[in-house]
Order: sequence, then C-alpha cells, then structure tokens
Amino acid sequence: MDSIIRNIITIGLPTLILLIARVATGKTGDLATWSVLRKLGGSFGMLIGLCVLVFVGFVANSVSYFVVDSLLVRFYQKRRELEPPEQLVTEIDKLPITNDLKIKLKWAVMHSSHYKIISLKHVISKWFILAAIVGALLSIAGYLGQINILFELSSHFKLQYLLVGFSTFIFFALVRSKKIWLLVSAFCIIINLAEIVPWYFPVPAFAGATPGQHLRILHSNVLTSNRQYSEVISLVKAEQPDIAVFVEVSTVWAKELAVLSEMFPYSCHYQQSERFGSAIYSKLPLKNPSVKPFSKRRKSLFAEVEFQGKIISLILAHPTVTDKTAEFYRSQ
Repeated sequence: MDSIIRNIITIGLPTLILLIARVATGKTGDLATWSVLRKLGGSFGMLIGLCVLVFVGFVANSVSYFVVDSLLVRFYQKRRELEPPEQLVTEIDKLPITNDLKIKLKWAVMHSSHYKIISLKHVISKWFILAAIVGALLSIAGYLGQINILFELSSHFKLQYLLVGFSTFIFFALVRSKKIWLLVSAFCIIINLAEIVPWYFPVPAFAGATPGQHLRILHSNVLTSNRQYSEVISLVKAEQPDIAVFVEVSTVWAKELAVLSEMFPYSCHYQQSERFGSAIYSKLPLKNPSVKPFSKRRKSLFAEVEFQGKIISLILAHPTVTDKTAEFYRSQ
C-alpha cells in the first residue's frame, strides 16, 4: 500500500504540473504538451523541459518517503501509549505495506523513546533536505513566468538559490547523505550558475563600432521610498547617456532630478500621483511629448526623437501587475 501511495505521488505531481501548464497555455492536444515542455525548459528547450518533469518526479518520490513513513510512525507511537506493543507488532505484520516500513514501525513501537532521540538527530538533516527541495523548485519556477506572475517573481533570486544550493551540497557531502540530495543540490547550483556566470563576463565589442553610432539610453526605476538622490544623479553624470528616463518618480524625486536639466536641454515629466510619476531627459529634441493611456490604471509618457535620420518613439511605461500594457507592446 505504501509503495502505491509513493508511486501516485511520484507520478501525480509532474502530471499535475503538466495539466495546469497545459490549461494556462490555452492550447489543446499535442501542441499544448510541446508548448508546456518548451516553457518548462526555458531557454534550454523542450528536452530540458522533459528533464524538469522527470526531476520533479524524483523529488516527489523522495518526499513521499518522509510523508508516508513519518505519518505512520507517529500514528503507532501515539497508539503505543494506550495499547500493548506486542499487539501493535502483530497488527503491523498484517498490514499490506513493504517490509522496510514494517521494520520502521516495529522499531518505533518497541523502542519509542530511542526512536524519538534518533529523529531529533535528523532534524537538521531534514531541514537541509527541505531547503534543497525548495531551492530547486523555486529555481525551476523562475522559468514559468509566462504562465503566472507568481512564477515570474521567483526568478529574481538566482544568487540566493545558488547560495542555498552550495550550502546544501556541502552539508550533504560532509554527512554523506543519500546521493539523491547531492544531485538535487547540484541541479540547483548548475541551473542558477548558468544564469549568474554571464553577468560577470563583458559583452563582446562589435568590430568597426565607433562612438556616436549608437543611441545610449539610461533607464532607472528610482523607487519612491529611495532617498539616494545624489547616487542616481552621479550615475547619470558618469554614464553620460543621450537619453535618461526615470519611473516611480515622486514629487520629491522630480525636484531632485531637475538638476539634470544642466546636462539635458530637453525634458518632459508626468506626475500621476504624489508617489508615482515618470520623466524623460534628453540631449536630443523631444518631439510630440504627451501622456497616453496604454493601460487602465497607469498612463505612459510618450515622446519621439530623431536619430541619424530616423524617428524613434519612446514609451516610458511602468505597468502594475494586473495591467495589460505588456500585451499591448507585444502586439505592436
């Protein structure tokens, strides 16, 4: 019986993920399945998406051992306080469960106090196992941002997941734990290293590129609660962009950023509320500056600049989670 429950959990969790993702895609048939696998694989492709589901199955199988075994052990430990151990042992022998689980239950019944001591010794190990599982699952969830905004939010902590992966890997290596947890930790390390390592390698320069051929734009979400005005202004002066744009500009930030007019002769600003506004500062003339309602909740600052004989449209948007602004831009 316990092996059946474990198999249901092992197969059920990946299947549930696949079904939910299929529904989210809005597609049907094999096309929906291939689409889900591609999304699960992220930039690595459909094959990795399939590997992700297999990996989730392995993790679910390992977790099922703790769920099934722990519940039964505690159940019989409670009964031991009221019933004779010999009677419980006879009952355990008749249960339709695996021999390994029968041995665990008999040990818990006959040596209850000692079993609790052993369990306490493994509390730290279980916490590290939980950390490894959560770190790996959140690392995967970051690639499912197109399915749900909550998945997208989990993609912002790659460095933290990497640190968790290293910590659990070192722990499991020192205590010589089961190889499955070393593999889970290694997976967490690899999938996050693949994202983090490119951050520290400079973008290769293109041959033949000369100053003045590119339009340099600095974009900054200054954060309304932030008070580091001088740092932001110093960054703009150091980078010397052709255009600098800012969102989450409060009324206080608007006054502080006004000093940039010394560098940028052209600017436009929109203050939707005391806390939220946006601003564009430019060394190039701004044409047709206006405010446009691309979403229902927040409006966007719009302007055009002419660069090397071409008209470039600037749309400075800061949509909320529920806005459809991103969908609007993708459709253009």
